[in-house]
Amino acid sequence: MERVLYNGFGAAIATGGQRFFYVNPLQRREDHFEKDDPGRRRVWFNCACRPPNIMRLIASLEHYLATESGDTLYIHQYTGSRLSGAGLDLEVTTDYPWSGAVYLCVLAAPQAGRGLALRVPAWSATTRISVNHDPERTGISPGYHLLHRTWRAGDLVTVHLDATPRWTYPDRRVDAVRGCVAIERGPLVYCFEQADQLDGARLEDLAVRPGGVLGEGPVTLDGIGQTIEITAPAVPPPLPPRPPPRSPLPSQGQRPSRSRISSGRTATAARCASGCPAVRAGLRRGIPGRAGRGARRPAPAGPALRCRRAARGRRARSRRGPGWAS
Repeated sequence: MERVLYNGFGAAIATGGQRFFYVNPLQRREDHFEKDDPGRRRVWFNCACRPPNIMRLIASLEHYLATESGDTLYIHQYTGSRLSGAGLDLEVTTDYPWSGAVYLCVLAAPQAGRGLALRVPAWSATTRISVNHDPERTGISPGYHLLHRTWRAGDLVTVHLDATPRWTYPDRRVDAVRGCVAIERGPLVYCFEQADQLDGARLEDLAVRPGGVLGEGPVTLDGIGQTIEITAPAVPPPLPPRPPPRSPLPSQGQRPSRSRISSGRTATAARCASGCPAVRAGLRRGIPGRAGRGARRPAPAGPALRCRRAARGRRARSRRGPGWAS
């Protein structure tokens, strides 16, 4: 659910909240856009099933944050909120998804013991949890970490999730994304946008050098605001040295520019730039030792690219394929 909210749902809607994508493309070419829209979000579509679905999801968001079962309150999504269940009353404070730190303060609790189950995302390589600054000594693994005790008002639970940028590789048996790689940070998927690349560098020609160290830093984008940019070593065409940018998926299409989530695996991944959650960046490459269509010789080392978090939905090279594996 988290991946959908931050990357599919968040990227479909424009920052102003009045326009939206109908198909959530994962790649937008200069010469290939949706039939009834020149590559931009629209206020309305002939088939208007999306607006009511968007409003229905927004109206029910609170129900996705937490649930209770017996004497345990399960926390599913981390965001600033006030949660009640299983006799517990909590206040959640966080800058998630930009920061992996989450603070849960107990406002009220019964005298009997209660359970608090905290979701530990699989993408968090190292997760730390503490109660009143006393770290949990038991193993913390992906899933839900259960804290069962007698709680008191004022107790503070701190969760630190590892939001370090990472490479994400698809299963090689998925033809549509074979030879591609994506960049993610926390729950956000990142994507490349033409607007962030060097003059003369075509987005379709860029490729990343997977496995390299990913850089990150705050940036402010016109019309979008502050976000986190990621830089990665790339193998683009000969250009003046400068790291290419990449931005979060929801920022895609906010500016008149081509964008893509996948690309050849000999380019650079760029930065994350949108006020919302992110996209994936993958790069298609030729298979060594195989001539013919799709084959490509290794390109010389070059500067890095930037990517930004932006689009959703998924269209790869004019044809729809299976979704990315998380």
